[in-house]
Amino acid sequence: MVRPKLKYGDWRPQELQGLVKVSYMNPGFVRGSCATPIDEALDTVYNSGESCLNVKYAGQSYRNLLGFMDVWTHIHDDGTSLETEPGKRPNGKHNLFDNTTMVSSWIETEYGDVAANFEAHNRIINNVTIAMPHPGVYSATTDPINGILQPSDLENLGGYSIRASVVSPSLNVMCVNMSPSELAPLIYEWPNARNEETDVPGQKIGLDDWRTDIPVAREGEWLNRTVVDEIFQWGPGYDRLPPVFQLYPIAHNMVVNMSVINSTAIYILMKPNFPDLDDFTLCELRSWVTTKCSTEFDLLGLAGGEMRVNCEDPGDENAYRRSVEDVPPWMSPDWRNVMDQWQLSMNVNGGVTNNNASNARILTQLILRRPALDPLLPSVAEAIAVYASSALVAGSIQSTFRHYWGYAAMELDPGAYEAFNASVRQQEYASSHEQAWQGVFYVVLALVFAINVACLAYLLLVSTREGGLVTDYTEPQNLFALAVNSPPSAALRGCCAGGVSSAALVAPFRVGYAEGANHYFFEEAGPGAGGRDDRPSPAAGAGKKADGLDMTASDADLFGNQCRGGRYGDSYKRLSSSRSALWL
Repeated sequence: MVRPKLKYGDWRPQELQGLVKVSYMNPGFVRGSCATPIDEALDTVYNSGESCLNVKYAGQSYRNLLGFMDVWTHIHDDGTSLETEPGKRPNGKHNLFDNTTMVSSWIETEYGDVAANFEAHNRIINNVTIAMPHPGVYSATTDPINGILQPSDLENLGGYSIRASVVSPSLNVMCVNMSPSELAPLIYEWPNARNEETDVPGQKIGLDDWRTDIPVAREGEWLNRTVVDEIFQWGPGYDRLPPVFQLYPIAHNMVVNMSVINSTAIYILMKPNFPDLDDFTLCELRSWVTTKCSTEFDLLGLAGGEMRVNCEDPGDENAYRRSVEDVPPWMSPDWRNVMDQWQLSMNVNGGVTNNNASNARILTQLILRRPALDPLLPSVAEAIAVYASSALVAGSIQSTFRHYWGYAAMELDPGAYEAFNASVRQQEYASSHEQAWQGVFYVVLALVFAINVACLAYLLLVSTREGGLVTDYTEPQNLFALAVNSPPSAALRGCCAGGVSSAALVAPFRVGYAEGANHYFFEEAGPGAGGRDDRPSPAAGAGKKADGLDMTASDADLFGNQCRGGRYGDSYKRLSSSRSALWL
């Protein structure tokens, strides 16, 4: 209860500052931030930053996907899950700087009801949105400018918790099942298309420069209409163009479109290999920063940190939207450029060469065949969202904490500090209970305190009386002085050379007192002292013999002068007192 221990204090509001250098999803900054010693002098043909970023994406994205699949493997093998609500299903994780785990969250789940979407559009629509914590909160809390006590300041002990009111990067993945005939307007096989045969019988592919044949939309002229225009919001009513693909991918393959003009989305077309499903699946990926969340960061000593995103919680006082008015989602115009590098590193477009990539095989086997989420398997949209979440984090590092970019330059060097509201709780050394039941020990502490106060009052009272305090002869220094200044003992004669025998240990002794010399000493009290155990002691008077030893007044005075220094006579009397106050 009184031992100092690390304990969390109360939550307190604090305005934190974080260094910001770039807008959300700035492709040039993302490439330049990848650590590589290869500069332009060594790499004159290829961009070393892009190569570094490709390797980084490959490692992080596959790790995120495999970690997500590992969670679902336990659910599938257990076979007892019944969870089909999008917001309650397993979410993804990402490692930030290799010492902090970022945990995502599913948001806007009202649009992810597969059964309701099927009833409304008569087709399977797998729509999910994932939100990630803002990685800039990590840099802000470890920045000395905010004065937060770090575990390194406490020998890697202690920790803290942060609830930051900042925006959160988010990614929407909407996958729609379409038949080959419904998909035909989006495949480059229309009349006068310049195609050639592939190694797969019946499959055609556009020539290398096939994109030059894709018309650019102008006022009053748009690309082919499809039956899913309202679902994807394509056409003049939305001022958005649909994608066009070079070919139909074969089973267990996928192709990507990144070339839609002025688009904020990328598109992935994939083909499963289910006997009962001949459909293709077209997925759209779009990103923005959401105001519906707050970022939570917990750091604890050597255990490392964990960042979570708390979204759409009506009781969250730290949600960013409480600091601003309702604003529409800010679609990042640079999202597509960042994702272009991601899809290259993942070989998402491998279906153009029918390479049967492993990532495509995994994802296509997760395509929904019925208008419902499988409680034992993740859906393809969920897997793609987790798979691409590494790009969300890469595009958010050192980006703004706000829902807009309020600077003239797109990159700031050396950067600017942005303030944001937060709640902070830190671990500090304190003396108190750790568990609720330990509160009963406060009664014991109160009793101990009361007894100590009573003892202190008694000692103060005694010290003011005549005679003062009693000398404690059981203390080593007093016991040593008493023994040295005592006359020789007949029972212990010779023990100084050979040590004390067992017989000598039973010889009785008592404390004698010479009043005239104010001297205390040990004397033998049993028969071994001379035949009588009730003879007068040397204290009976100066010049008298005791136990065959001469104890003259000068000897007593000599001993007494060695130990004199207080009114020990009174102390001696009080040692044998039976008063109740002394007993206490």
